[in-house]
Amino acid sequence: MNRIDSIINELTSISNNPIKAMEDFKKETGKGAVGVMPYYAPEELIHAAGFLPVGIWGGQKSISKARAYLPPFACSIMQTVMEMQLEGVYDDLEAVLFSVPCDTLKCLSQKWKGTSPVIVFTHPQNRKIEAANKFLVEEFKLVREKLEKILNTEITDEA
Repeated sequence: MNRIDSIINELTSISNNPIKAMEDFKKETGKGAVGVMPYYAPEELIHAAGFLPVGIWGGQKSISKARAYLPPFACSIMQTVMEMQLEGVYDDLEAVLFSVPCDTLKCLSQKWKGTSPVIVFTHPQNRKIEAANKFLVEEFKLVREKLEKILNTEITDEA
């Protein structure tokens, strides 16, 4: 088997059983996983803390409970994420990190019913102006402080 096939097989195995991947990571490192919703949240901070970033994207399932918490225009990804967290799927995460670029993500982060603590942050929409970049730096600092407190670890500048 060549290197590319090996990588694809490993990723396929992880995607087919993410809970096992989280358990294996915890056995190897002694540290757990942090949920990231959506994928462009600052996972570098999670890596720097030594924890496993886990993308939260829902799944293929019927929706029943989530509609009680989300507006009718919520996309299928948000509905399945809400449904799965109501079922306890994400309860093994140490924390969940939400960026809120849309109204539905804002609703989801505010109505999170899981046992994992939630950290919410905002990306500025216009990063061409200096004030937006200063704002983003301060947001990342707040996320870092909250992660350090929740995960009981220090995230150094070097990391």
